[in-house]
Amino acid sequence: MKRKAASAILIALILVLTTVPLAHAGDRTRFGFGANVFKPQYLPDYPDWATLGASWFHIWGPYPLYNVTGLQLYPMVGAYGDLMGTETLSYLQDRYNWKPQYYPAGTTWIISNELEYDTFCTKDGTPLNPCRRITPDEYAQKFKKYYDIIRQLQPHGSTYKFSIGYINAVVESGRPYDLADFLDAYVARYGVPMPVDVFTVNSFGFGRTIDFEVTFKFTIVTYRQVMADKGFREKPLIATEVGVLEGIYVWNIPTSYVVGFMSQALDWLLTATSDTTGMPADGNRLVQRWAWFGLTSWHPDNVNKWKKTALFNRDTKQITEVGLAYKAYIDALARDVDVPVVSGWNMLSVPVHLASYAIADVLASLDGSYDMALTFNAQTGEWRSYTPGLPPEGNTLTTLNPGDGLWLHATQADTWSVTGDIMSSTSIPLYTGWNLIAYPLLEESSITDALSSIAGKYTSVYTYDGTQAEPWLKYVADAPSWVSTLSTMNMGQGYWVKVSENCTAVFTP
Repeated sequence: MKRKAASAILIALILVLTTVPLAHAGDRTRFGFGANVFKPQYLPDYPDWATLGASWFHIWGPYPLYNVTGLQLYPMVGAYGDLMGTETLSYLQDRYNWKPQYYPAGTTWIISNELEYDTFCTKDGTPLNPCRRITPDEYAQKFKKYYDIIRQLQPHGSTYKFSIGYINAVVESGRPYDLADFLDAYVARYGVPMPVDVFTVNSFGFGRTIDFEVTFKFTIVTYRQVMADKGFREKPLIATEVGVLEGIYVWNIPTSYVVGFMSQALDWLLTATSDTTGMPADGNRLVQRWAWFGLTSWHPDNVNKWKKTALFNRDTKQITEVGLAYKAYIDALARDVDVPVVSGWNMLSVPVHLASYAIADVLASLDGSYDMALTFNAQTGEWRSYTPGLPPEGNTLTTLNPGDGLWLHATQADTWSVTGDIMSSTSIPLYTGWNLIAYPLLEESSITDALSSIAGKYTSVYTYDGTQAEPWLKYVADAPSWVSTLSTMNMGQGYWVKVSENCTAVFTP
């Protein structure tokens, strides 16, 4: 009877929950690396690559000559050889048929490499004398060519995404074009914006103390500014090359500089935001993913080039000091979370990104200690429920959506334990009325600070604490302080938030 009464109170008091997933996964999924398609960056030769904890890779080519699992590939076309590219539909379809696991629905294809640096000696098979770089109008034609080809790939071509090859956001001496020129050239030729889904940027240190501010940050900040100016602010930006280029200013870079630069760069990448140029769906973050350059040392003219900055030693195949630093940084983003659960009703939330959101996996540590879990969809007004032991068709809650608040009825006191990746910024869509949401941060925050992104759009916040004599705690905006019995949002606790209009709550530490 108590459980039925509590459920009735829930339904009467509160309305709905969003089931729209978070804008991004845990921060560990942002980390990747570059690994050339040819030896000595032949990925299976370095079996310990999996210990890095990275989630994605790219190879400066359209397909790898090997099989690996657990990594997402960003294939690249038109990078080398002919200025206009040589990959045909039949060629790419053969590559897909050979290794379809690398090209699932939603794959992002990068069209060309570094547009202002790479030189070509033929165009459509005709020699160029002298060899030269591509022009903005030529690249517009090249982008359109590959866009049309890749869209025809079966069975997922219609779902594929496209990235412009990296080009500087500002003109350099001897390089007269920039990102805006290439975007404008597409509009001039085809009358519509270039259909870019993802942008790429390469940003480095060069062994100088001034590098972080003057080269690394400047490159990314100015690139995002151009994206915003051209109407692409909502698009993700991935840094396909982040590292230190040995040989530009110094020939013998100390490992301590490389490791220090790596730490400084990664700290900034994880936290850099802008209210005017950052990606809104990612908490206004400037960069969404990045790859360390590179897996090991390699260059057509010198296989030992970048040896000081490589993640693995090309001769011993062992992880380097730089690789250990990258691994340690990624490992530190995982966190074990323990949340006390009382007998009766508990309002919970997952504050980290989990490897599995299957509800049985999410609640595995509470096996035998609960008999019902509920969540709610604010967009549709539908409850979803899970009861252990019921056949699959008896449960409507099979997978918890990231960002969901969770009602749990425990049959005895216990501790709910989960392990996952830290989420330093999270966006949760809210719908007019009541929304049951997670609090996706590890640190306590005042309600006004935690919900500052929707200030003026929320009127009430509720939570439930079964240890209190009056378990319903509330915060009422624009009311005298004595009205409210709730002032903070805490790790592992779920919350009902009432909003006056559709909006998105962005949570940042």
